[in-house]
Amino acid sequence: MKKIIAMLLAGTVVLASSCSEKSTKERIEVIGSAETEVTPDIVYVGISLREYFVTGTKQRVSIEILEQKLQASIKAAGIDSKNLLINNVASYQEYYKRSRDPQFMAGKQYRLKLPDVKKLDAILSSMDPQGIQYTQIEGYDYSNLDTIKKNLKIKALKAARDKALYLTGSIDKKLGEAIEISEIVEPENMNRRMDAGNGSLYETVEQSAATSNVDFKTVKLSSKMRAVFRME
Repeated sequence: MKKIIAMLLAGTVVLASSCSEKSTKERIEVIGSAETEVTPDIVYVGISLREYFVTGTKQRVSIEILEQKLQASIKAAGIDSKNLLINNVASYQEYYKRSRDPQFMAGKQYRLKLPDVKKLDAILSSMDPQGIQYTQIEGYDYSNLDTIKKNLKIKALKAARDKALYLTGSIDKKLGEAIEISEIVEPENMNRRMDAGNGSLYETVEQSAATSNVDFKTVKLSSKMRAVFRME
């Protein structure tokens, strides 16, 4: 029995020694990065309409008529009517003010989702500018953002491996298997869409209806990956 116990203890020592040797093998830790630039392809535009009197007359152009013109312009531009949402409906207070003051002009605000900001020119150019109080870019996004981020992570990891390869080669070592991989999370460089909470470039650019032609600058996206490899 004593001999068996002694053999087991010896085996334990050998195993422990083997594990210790394996854990202390040489390894290399590197960080790889990748970046790209994207141009937003989804734009959220705020449009504010306000009633007005036809010049030289007492004829009021109502908010209902202005809304109908806006809807018709959106349809003519090939935009689905579902992309137009009401941001702020004229409240009871506005109707009350109108009943007390015949000169009071009711207003209404909308939010329009566009696949191309240049379509805004076609929409606004077919409307009466007197009924447009202002337009503004409320937010923008990229429809394929998740795929772009995924590809960036893959490229960053490959960059980390390439770095490990030439570094180990410079000291006459061979690169072994990866034993640790993790993403280095940094503050988002794309603030997501205002109303969604799932990731859009946000910028407010107020402009008049007459100068609605807007070009967006590209935005840089990046990813960093940390990897640990064995060296042989």
